[in-house]
Amino acid sequence: MSFNKPKGKFNFKWEKFSFDAWLDPLNKGGLKSPLTTSLDIALLATLVATVLGTLIAFAIVRHGFKGRSTVNTLLFLPMAAPEIIMGTTLLTLFLNTAGNNFWASSRS
Repeated sequence: MSFNKPKGKFNFKWEKFSFDAWLDPLNKGGLKSPLTTSLDIALLATLVATVLGTLIAFAIVRHGFKGRSTVNTLLFLPMAAPEIIMGTTLLTLFLNTAGNNFWASSRS
């Protein structure tokens, strides 16, 4: 979708500026079918993840089994990864910005 009215399919010359494409955006260029397919897949993935997550949470909380701490760590790792990456990135930034005397200069 664009705001212009090109004469051909592959040209980049603007002929007319308009909002016509936004009046009915799902009927332009076959957008409705891929959008509904994408939303269907997203809904199905959400439902499956919710059911599996709930069942795994019940299993971890209610039952003691071999490998329980490993499963708990593997489930927590994707949630902790952004904080670990942000921390190491900030440490690298601070060390590169202030040089090797960062820790000594911040205490003075």
